[in-house]
Amino acid sequence: MINSELKIENYEYIRCDSMNRYTGGVMIYVKNNCKFRNRVIEKKEGNYWMLSVWLECDSFKGYIYVLYHSPGSSDAEFLNYIDNLCESLNFNSNYVFIGDFNIDFNKKTYYSDKLNYIMESRGLIQRINEATRVTDNSKTLIDLLFTNLDIKVEVLNVPRITDHNIVEMKFRKKSELEQKNYKLIECRNFKNFDTNFLKNILAEEMSTLLNNDLNLNINVNDYSNTFINIVTNALNVVCPYEKRKILLKWVNNKWYDDEIRYVSRLRDTSYERAIFTRQDIDWTNYKYLRNKTVKMIDVKRKSYLCNEINENKGNTKELWRIIKEIVNENYEIRINNIDFGGKIITYENTETISKEFNLYFRNSIEDLVNDINNSGNALIFNNVIEKEYINDDNKWTNNKLEFFDMIDENTLNKIIMNIKVGKSKENKLFLEIIKNNFDLVKNSLITLINKSLIEGFFPEKWKVSTIVPIPKISGTNKATNFRPINTLPVYEKILETVVKNNIVKYLEGYDLLIDEQAAYREKYSCEIALQEIIDDWKKTISKNKLVGVIFLDLKRAFEIVDRKILLIKLRKYGIQNKVYEWFETYLTERKQRVKFENSVSEELCIDYGVPQGSVLGPILFIVFINDIRKYLTEICKLNCRVQLFADDTVVYVEGDSSEDIEDKLNKILEAIEKWLYVNKLLLNINKTKFMILKNKRKVTNRIINILNSQKFKIEQVKEIKYLGVIIDENLYFKKYAEYIIKKTISY
Repeated sequence: MINSELKIENYEYIRCDSMNRYTGGVMIYVKNNCKFRNRVIEKKEGNYWMLSVWLECDSFKGYIYVLYHSPGSSDAEFLNYIDNLCESLNFNSNYVFIGDFNIDFNKKTYYSDKLNYIMESRGLIQRINEATRVTDNSKTLIDLLFTNLDIKVEVLNVPRITDHNIVEMKFRKKSELEQKNYKLIECRNFKNFDTNFLKNILAEEMSTLLNNDLNLNINVNDYSNTFINIVTNALNVVCPYEKRKILLKWVNNKWYDDEIRYVSRLRDTSYERAIFTRQDIDWTNYKYLRNKTVKMIDVKRKSYLCNEINENKGNTKELWRIIKEIVNENYEIRINNIDFGGKIITYENTETISKEFNLYFRNSIEDLVNDINNSGNALIFNNVIEKEYINDDNKWTNNKLEFFDMIDENTLNKIIMNIKVGKSKENKLFLEIIKNNFDLVKNSLITLINKSLIEGFFPEKWKVSTIVPIPKISGTNKATNFRPINTLPVYEKILETVVKNNIVKYLEGYDLLIDEQAAYREKYSCEIALQEIIDDWKKTISKNKLVGVIFLDLKRAFEIVDRKILLIKLRKYGIQNKVYEWFETYLTERKQRVKFENSVSEELCIDYGVPQGSVLGPILFIVFINDIRKYLTEICKLNCRVQLFADDTVVYVEGDSSEDIEDKLNKILEAIEKWLYVNKLLLNINKTKFMILKNKRKVTNRIINILNSQKFKIEQVKEIKYLGVIIDENLYFKKYAEYIIKKTISY
């Protein structure tokens, strides 16, 4: 046929002709508004003919291969050609292979299985599921479509042009395609990073800041804002932010960095060149870059995981998480929407999602606070002291801490070199800048910190925490299944570390923290806490006595701490003058915002809780809970023992009989509820349990009832997991040993 016979208005075409008038030949028509490049025309007369183009239009960008395989010719030779053709495919590109393969996929044969294997091993799936050539005595599926895209395919019975049905494929729109396969991220561009240029900026600006402070005595708020702006602006000059699209398959892989992206781009470019030129030297270059990319990914991944393991050798929980990541390595499951209690917001509306998450996290705390106010309705206080002991003017110590120790260069350097900032890339970058340019920023940073300590004032703009919602369950879309992960700026952590060193030195130096608290303290650990209480229980059991233990579970204790009560307790522990003023400004008017994808919500005021993700939060919490033993033993006059690891609290008594234990535990629970109500904390009654520890030979068949003030029954258990260890009622630890063995084998 001559070209004029094939011409269709508004379309261009490419043809691969057969020398045989009875069989062979393929054509591709491309609409004029689509971009395309003629890639390859290949054929072997009598067996196969192939055309390929690179095509870009509104709904597709990638490679189209059109093939025809002649019936009666060698299937083995044809499949060998297909195998070699697919060897050079770039898996980051989109592909469609379509044509009359003349290999029937309605029949399970050696050649149909082999063709399917060749294509599937390259990620190409056959999408046609019904016969494409139907006659009066046969139905065959010989027109095939292989692709790595999720497309809609339909076999049309009309119009009837030949004895083969028309196959129609519909691509997703470009916007849908990008949403499905890519994620837009915001990150810094280090391509033109210039260390010397950064040093020059910091040197000049920090010098100006120090000179201005000498002349004007800048207040701590303005000084802190200026200091942060200097470092931030310098970073924005040498490594500005930019938006990038990354494949979703790499979203969770923190080892996939700019170096890999750069080499991957070189690999893809070389592949396109090799396809275009078909020259051996270009194919050799492509294969070299392909292998280099694969090797670099492997090395980077192994290096990242090794570093993670080394950095978390002392953190068992984090270490197990890393091991699971290595074993399972599932990619992130993409979700389409978030469900906020029936209010469904699609994933595209990231600004609305960040706002709703912020409201949800704040309101969930305020709802708990309202529950606390109702929890005391059934409590009966025996005297005023029980209810008002926190609010009286009596000090809990005659010691006092009025002023902070000022910081010097050596102390600051030690803090900066040892501080940990978590996984925030911005915090890590900021910390590296300070470390690498310490001589340039040290004087300004020392001045800033000492100003805050002397004035007893915490910078206002540092009170904002950024929350990143992290799903507790992979693939969930329910807001209730997301955990708020708080991140605070690294400069706040540096200042908080200085303050923490002062407060810990004071509290530990005067023995103001009870020995029963084993969390967040040097020379204390959960292992020591467990050993002490288990030894104590065994001694009691060896005397043929019973031990009654209540395992308390507090609802989100860190997040609902009443800051006014915390400040009262700090005063009662001798925190006065500028130190008290500092903590007062630190705890008041704090705010939070939520970052979801690249969207950040507006700030909301948060009135409760110790700052999450902070350096001071843990030590402030154990100060807040520190008086529980005093309340139980001195105020309520109960003969019991307490053991704490942060908010994981056990209270226990010994007794001669089950009746004795029941009476004592009920009195203890009543006193605990009073203490919680006075301190505005909330008991999770469903997760609070009690257990009777006893010698195996001591029989206690009597049912023991432990009831709270609202007459809800506390569940009795025969075993419980406490601080990671399964404790049974006879202290045999057989179940715990079995658990450890099973867990070890599974990994």
